[in-house]
Amino acid sequence: MSYKLTKEAIKEVLSKESERRTLIGIEQLGFLSPDTFPEINSFYTGILVARARADWITPIDLSLYWTENGLTKPIDYVAIGVFSRRSFNYGQVMSFIQLPDPSDYQSPPNLSLYFCGFERGSGIHSGLATWFAFNQIVQVAVWSAFAGVTLDVTSLLPADYRQNGYWYTTKVNKNCVEFYIGHRTVAPETLVAVVVTPATGSIYSLDGPPYSIAIAPAELSTMMDVLVNVTYGDLTRSVNLPLSARRVIASDGDPRPPRVYRLYELSTTTLLAGSSVDPNVTSHPFPLFGYEGKTINFMSDEAGNLDIEVLKTTGNWRIHSTIGILANTLSTTTIADEEIIGRIVFTPTLPPANILEAEVILR
Repeated sequence: MSYKLTKEAIKEVLSKESERRTLIGIEQLGFLSPDTFPEINSFYTGILVARARADWITPIDLSLYWTENGLTKPIDYVAIGVFSRRSFNYGQVMSFIQLPDPSDYQSPPNLSLYFCGFERGSGIHSGLATWFAFNQIVQVAVWSAFAGVTLDVTSLLPADYRQNGYWYTTKVNKNCVEFYIGHRTVAPETLVAVVVTPATGSIYSLDGPPYSIAIAPAELSTMMDVLVNVTYGDLTRSVNLPLSARRVIASDGDPRPPRVYRLYELSTTTLLAGSSVDPNVTSHPFPLFGYEGKTINFMSDEAGNLDIEVLKTTGNWRIHSTIGILANTLSTTTIADEEIIGRIVFTPTLPPANILEAEVILR
């Protein structure tokens, strides 16, 4: 799904950013998770959204609405929004939450719960990168004033995500935005989605498994504010988001953290390493844009050809290069060119073949 604003709308929101940020108190610096909730106003600022747009910004004492039991949208209001007073440079935010069952709330109106993400200036024109629950589904979104993508990742979450709490993570990088989920104390985080963010180009998306991958020509701000929001249009009902402020952790981050992608068979949870191939196999795509170093390691017990394919702005996959694979020999290939996303296709000379190694190292 893509979003575009007119030039007139962009000009209007840009002209209001400074005034809006000053009014809701975003400019104050210094951020740590609050130890006591009466102090929450030192770290976050909150607003209530009324039905009439003319008075939509109503600053509040956030400690009255965000407690140990979560953030509550009161009756007589459409939404409650929370922003960190400090902005984060290439930030990472983590939220631990057991998402509520939305079946108690009729739709329409739609129920939207933004529980782990960033926004800039309480408006999408300079960027939005967030997890959010929309009625029965869970989505991730990366938007700017010019374009954006929204990905339904419900099927990629653990089966018990509404029965148990999980850590959700949003990481904004110079070249992409990453979304993870995990227990943290039990197992490493699992990549749910990665959205590559060139400033220009075409929108592309491919749903997981194993993870969703997309291209969004969304030019995000390098400094963004933590966002938590509850929106529900029924003014007669309050809504609680069971998210404690102590379970929201944010920090500055590395603009381009190095990554290792273990390669999967296209749109499956089957790792290529350890799988059998007959007659050939295509990997799930992986990001390339913005990384200075891009290395593909591959090994098979049979000889064959390894095609490295890249997605062009026309939407077509093109062969970037073909590597001859020797049996039981590790092949290491570096991609020097600037590309957006890539994948590999392996065709053994005498199938079936067993793949022994298949990974991409990005830095």
